[in-house]
Amino acid sequence: MFVLADLTLPSGCKWYHQDEEQAVATCAHIKVQAVEEPEATIEEGVVMYPRCTIDAGVTIKSGTLLNNSVTVSHDTTIEKCCYISPGVTISGRVSVKERCFLGTGSLVANDVAIGADSIIGIGSVITKTLPQHTKGLGNPFTIKNIQLQ
Repeated sequence: MFVLADLTLPSGCKWYHQDEEQAVATCAHIKVQAVEEPEATIEEGVVMYPRCTIDAGVTIKSGTLLNNSVTVSHDTTIEKCCYISPGVTISGRVSVKERCFLGTGSLVANDVAIGADSIIGIGSVITKTLPQHTKGLGNPFTIKNIQLQ
């Protein structure tokens, strides 16, 4: 791992600067604020597809995959082994616990937590904290009794 201005990236990610408004890593798009402000950390073993945006104060733990065009805002923690589908937006001060799945285009509002082993369906809008093992979808989000096979 190497550190550039308090931002930790896994080895194999390389920096280049596109312009004065952004710093870009080969594994993700990192806002300048993440470089200037302390403690945005991406652990080894995280997979980030193109066009992901990570803000200051974010921690993403190993085994997590962020698919295309995921946005993770300030002071958010994504725990180990989560799958974040394309186009998901996670607002500030959010906690996503271990082994969660967030479906394509989902939105997670500020100041909520998603409990471990939860499954969030495509296009869902999460505005309240969810307990572990929650399965559901929709806007507004509705908990469903989904049987996985």
